This record gives sequence, structure tokens and C-alpha cells, in this order.
Amino acid sequence: MPARLTINLSNLKHNIESMKTKLHSNQEILAMVKADAYGSGLVETTKYLEENGIRNFGVAYLKEAKKLRAAGVKGKIVVFSGILPYEVEEAVNVDAVYSVSNLEILKDLDKKATSKVKIEIAIDTGMTRLGFAKEELVELASTLKTLNNVEVDGVYTHFSSADVEGKESFTKTQMKLFEECINILENEGIVIPNKHMDNSAGIMKYNLDKYNVVRLGISLYGYYPDSMFKSSVNLKGIFKLTAPICNIRTVGTGHNVSYGGTYTTDKETKIAVLQIGYADGFVRSLSNNFKVLVNGMEAPIIGRICMDTCMIDVTGIDVKLGDEAIIFDYDGVKLEEIANLTNTIHYEIITTIGKRVDREYIR
Repeated sequence: MPARLTINLSNLKHNIESMKTKLHSNQEILAMVKADAYGSGLVETTKYLEENGIRNFGVAYLKEAKKLRAAGVKGKIVVFSGILPYEVEEAVNVDAVYSVSNLEILKDLDKKATSKVKIEIAIDTGMTRLGFAKEELVELASTLKTLNNVEVDGVYTHFSSADVEGKESFTKTQMKLFEECINILENEGIVIPNKHMDNSAGIMKYNLDKYNVVRLGISLYGYYPDSMFKSSVNLKGIFKLTAPICNIRTVGTGHNVSYGGTYTTDKETKIAVLQIGYADGFVRSLSNNFKVLVNGMEAPIIGRICMDTCMIDVTGIDVKLGDEAIIFDYDGVKLEEIANLTNTIHYEIITTIGKRVDREYIR
């Protein structure tokens, strides 16, 4: 059996209930399931969430929405990264809500639709990514009032730094600007059923009851947007990544290991080969720089990580073929270590685990 990512769905449910303690009574969760549900499996995870009462889902692309509808998901699906001009004709026939950031797509949706198409108005309050600027909103409202086939389902913005200590003033500036933008639209006669700005960090630190939807992302999967939030709510990681031992050999002093000879044994060394490599998301920069767990003991990576395999030093560890090494476990400790060692964030690690890694679900 190749490398395996075990997804603990009971921990997923725990995280929903934990985050609910941060919500106001009028608020609904919109679960972010983009990027293959953060690596956990788009269809499997979304269907489990729907079984457990979640009614709103966020994806990035039209093809993700189509995949969920084909799988029988019935809840609301919001496509947050918008749609491209060549996708409009197809999009109007898919039961989804589309984030809109420009008038061109908005008008095209109205032109191509034969029945009402719902949209989310994206507002740029400082992320400088997607959304309308405050100065564009009067024209947007004027345009919306001329359209027959477009219906506003909501308005939202996205924090850039809610998870960064010392950036509170910027986040509060975003909050103030968002409120001003909503007021402009409503004063222009635009009815807005749903309003949201909070991501996981926002929910934990800034959540206001004036907005009736929150977007649950990384915290849904059991990880904190920053370590400063660990005392805010109890989360449980849903991922455990393991890889089996496919070969064991003992070599003497002076043996080069893997490509480039970046590691040379300095003693008699028992080496185990793991069936996981950089094609599976176990990045090459961890070569000679990370320890996995084998039968409760740490075993260092030696030599360069290959495309399909990597080598570990198991000298002094009782191992046999087929034993599994733990790359990271549900507690997230090794996951954070990988993120720190590779100068990135845990979001990137979990969303880039390769497709050939088996997914196993436990409840």
C-alpha cells in the first residue's frame, strides 16, 4: 500500500461544534471546501458536512461546483474566484452562486441567463485581489437595477491580515470600509440578504453579529490560522499522513545515499526506504532536515527525497517491511514543523498532498 492520508471525520465534526461556540445566534456557517476540501477530498468531505447540518459551501472554481452537483450535494455553493468569460454560458446552467468583481462578467451573466442567476458582490477593502472598490459601487448599483436575470444573494470582503499580530488597525480599517460599502449599496436600493467578512481568524477575533454568514476555512480542518489562536478554541486536526517501508538494508561507513551524494554514512547504518516522495507532496527541501516517526521513535531523512521514495535512518529501531512511518499526525505538531522548515504555512502542506496518496476516511 502506498502512502496514505487518513482523514478523521469525527474530528471534523468536533471542529464544527467548537467553532459554533464563537458564532452569534443569527449566523450560519459557509464551509470552505475549495482545493479539494483542503486536501481531504471535495466530494467525500462536503457530503459529510452536509449530513451534519452544513448548508453552505465555498469553492474556488466552476468545475468544483459542477463536481459537487454531480455528486448530489444539495446545499448552496458559492464560487469565490469568479468565472471567466468563456465559462459564463455554462455557468448560468449550473446551480451555483457566483462571486462577481467586475461589470463585464455581471452583464454577461445577465445576457446569457434564461432564469435568475445569483451572485455575491465581492468588495475589495484592502486585499487587492478580487472585488469592487468603494468608488465603483454607485455604478455597480446602477447597473444591477437594469438587469433582469441577476439576483444579489450576498456581499462579502476578505481580510488580509486578521491572523497577524500587530495588524489589528488595518483589519479594523477593512471592517469600517466594508460597512461603508454596504451602506452605499443599500442606500442605492440594493437588497442584500447575506453579508460576510469573517474567515477563521476573523471568527475567533472580530466576529460581529451584524453579519449573518461566516466562512469557515482552515479551522474546519483542525488547524489554527496562527498559534496565537490556540487558546481561543479547541480544534482537532483531521489529517494523518503515513508511508510504508518498502525496503530495508544495512550498509557500512562511507556509503552515499540518494541523488547527489548529499549524505554519507559515518557508521554502520540501517536504512529503510519509504514509499513517499516529492511527487506526493513530501517536498524535497526536507531532505536531510526532518525526522519521521517509526514505531514510536524518530528516524531522520537521509539523502535527498526522491520523486517516489525517500530514505530514513532506522539504526537501533525494530522495523520490518510494511511498517508505517508517520509523517505527521492529528496533533499537527509535525505538520507545523514541516511548514516551519520549508518556510511556508500548513495550508500549503495539506493542500499539495499528491493525488496518488490513498485517502482513507474514519468516523
